[in-house]
Amino acid sequence: MSDKLDVIIFGASGFSGGYVVHQLYKICKKDNQDVKWGLAGRSTTRLQATLKNLELKTGSSLLHDVPIFEADTTNEASLEEVASKARLIINCTGPYKFHGEPVVKACIRQKCHYVDLNAEPQFMERMQLVYNEEAAKNGVYVVTSCGIDNIPADIGLEFLRKSFKGSLNSVECYVELIPEGSFGKGAVANYGTWQSFLYTMGDYAELRKIRTELFKTPLPKLKPKLPLRRCLHKIPFSNTYAGPYPGGEATVMRRSQRYFYEQDHVRPIQIHTYVGPPKFWQYILLFVAFILGASLIRLIPSVVKILLKHPKLLTLGFFDSKKQPAEDVLAKIKFAATFRGRGWKGKIVDEKFKEAEDSWMVAKVSGTDPYEITGICAAAAAIVLLDDGQSLPKRGGVYTTAAAFANTNLVEVLQRHGLKFDIIGEGRL
Repeated sequence: MSDKLDVIIFGASGFSGGYVVHQLYKICKKDNQDVKWGLAGRSTTRLQATLKNLELKTGSSLLHDVPIFEADTTNEASLEEVASKARLIINCTGPYKFHGEPVVKACIRQKCHYVDLNAEPQFMERMQLVYNEEAAKNGVYVVTSCGIDNIPADIGLEFLRKSFKGSLNSVECYVELIPEGSFGKGAVANYGTWQSFLYTMGDYAELRKIRTELFKTPLPKLKPKLPLRRCLHKIPFSNTYAGPYPGGEATVMRRSQRYFYEQDHVRPIQIHTYVGPPKFWQYILLFVAFILGASLIRLIPSVVKILLKHPKLLTLGFFDSKKQPAEDVLAKIKFAATFRGRGWKGKIVDEKFKEAEDSWMVAKVSGTDPYEITGICAAAAAIVLLDDGQSLPKRGGVYTTAAAFANTNLVEVLQRHGLKFDIIGEGRL
């Protein structure tokens, strides 16, 4: 029997890493999972503080037995040493533009599986371009973006597809953060999220080059074509209005659809994503800020330094480089991803089928506290990847979440631990 640990959480002392540690512990205890796990990061002292905090939250006295390893993304040998001691690493250290690739490389070399929390399209697609074949050769599964940004979206879309029992032609995905009352005082999101967002906006030129190499064959042009709704409109079964959303969810879902089309010859689903802030003015502010910020970053790259230096001022306190979001604030924020799908019930059709759609269905994925959901998603993904190997793709490689977990019991695990998957409406067109 291998003396390796099952899971090592790298970057466990960070803000998101702490949530992953807590949720991995809770899931293992609730499901009676005998998972051997450890922590890794730059500072032993900070990792010990993470364990102490978990002891206070759970009342457990067993956590002094959890192994701790010092490692840094600037020290290749330390990463390979950690990867050699685990079957899987959960990488919680971002921005992934700077701290992701060294961990991926170490995991592949040491034949250790890898999942992370990132939402950076440039990083995800570059990892697929550069490391897919090497990961496959070594039998390693690299599954990027296993946090709130893409598991609810990508796995939610797969949940809708399976529930529809036919062929989906198009899906509109609506993402919401819903506070109890107002967002309140203090930061609502971790500063690392702000960093990743800014670097993502600055990387679109590089992303285009990556896609030229990665996606050499265009997907078929499907009909009926799904139009983009450029104006504000109501979210299905909600009184909230939404508008176009340039987040990373759509890029991941489209990569999954490409995978299913190329590997399984399944007609790809057309996708557009939208965001629905609680207030109308918040969407207008978000839209203007994104367009203005993206334009400035592309024209004057040095603007990123200003945006990184003054997040509190420039985001009206949503991000703060000096203060982490308070747990009581996050606990009052609900997350929802709603999917409105249209297609043909009871028919399995190919990409050449062009008749009018005859049915619709709406699915919803929801939970409370965005960072707690991230912890649940990452921990569940790691456990399922290790336990449900027969249901994973036949060969290793760099995968999206839906491509990796479509045939596993991930949805059931997520539902047991606080993330709801529901069909909330359906009918004929």
